[in-house]
Amino acid sequence: MEGVVLADPGIPLANAVVAIAVLGYERFTDESGRFAVHGITAGTYHVRVRRLGYSPRELDVLVHEDETTPVRVTLTHLTVKLDQIRVYARATCTDPGLPLVASDSESAGVASLFEQLSQNADQYRLLAERYPFVYAVERVLGSTAVDSTRRVQKTDTLVVGSTNRWSYSPGNIVVRRLNAFNRGEWVINLPTLINFAEPAFQRNHCFAYGGVDTVDGRPAARIDFLAADRITAPDVDGSIYLDATTYQIRLATLSVTGIPPTFPDIERITVATRFREIAPSIPVFERISGANILRPTTEPRGVVAMTEEQRLLQFRFVNDAPSGASPPRAPPPD
Repeated sequence: MEGVVLADPGIPLANAVVAIAVLGYERFTDESGRFAVHGITAGTYHVRVRRLGYSPRELDVLVHEDETTPVRVTLTHLTVKLDQIRVYARATCTDPGLPLVASDSESAGVASLFEQLSQNADQYRLLAERYPFVYAVERVLGSTAVDSTRRVQKTDTLVVGSTNRWSYSPGNIVVRRLNAFNRGEWVINLPTLINFAEPAFQRNHCFAYGGVDTVDGRPAARIDFLAADRITAPDVDGSIYLDATTYQIRLATLSVTGIPPTFPDIERITVATRFREIAPSIPVFERISGANILRPTTEPRGVVAMTEEQRLLQFRFVNDAPSGASPPRAPPPD
């Protein structure tokens, strides 16, 4: 089976995701929008094709013995009328999970947004699985005083590989583990882009459309999520911002719910992650800003927050790179 994925009216689409579940096949298309599946037996195969900014397509392809089966898939650019979708404020989450798809246009628009959110995460997952990479970040640990004075306490560089992956499950946001000195310490795990598409995360959070905001001067559709009320352990609430035209993820903000007694000085924990493209339609993080907001103090120059900033410095693929990939430039320091 050899095929090509095109955008109407016939423009090749690089980095579209072609998946054939029964074969365990999932690949990006090349710079010409092409893909190939070799060594398969005759039969009918269900093919799913997705790309950010386009409506997904599913089709059945009949493969004959000893023949090359050509496949041509055309995707239609997705247009969601955001101004026609109502915004509902939610304070509780009693019925977690992605919204059910209904037949009316408003529900269809919401469903399309959530499909694009999941696709952002799936694109990153496939990138990590098929094109292993390592990246270096500058980490700056500091504090903020009541008079807004910011102090840097430590600056270092971390090197991380794409195989370092944490999976979400209820109850594993705050865990105790052994450090390098074989001593127990409490660690806070926060979900990242790849976790947003995990079934466990989606089953345990409520999602809602939050309206149109602005991120870096561009309109962005906001998707809010809340941890299920039934979860008694620390978890996360937050918002995800998708570019209103390309549906590329631009920003994710998180806050930890239910700060445990283990952290008696901390009132709130927040994290904001900004993203950019490493290749057309494939997002990676660019900057992470975290803060542990401390409980009020009466000292004139008391510390109100402990902060951590991570800035992407270098990004390198271990072997091959996806179509159109170029090393991202490091964002300027604050």
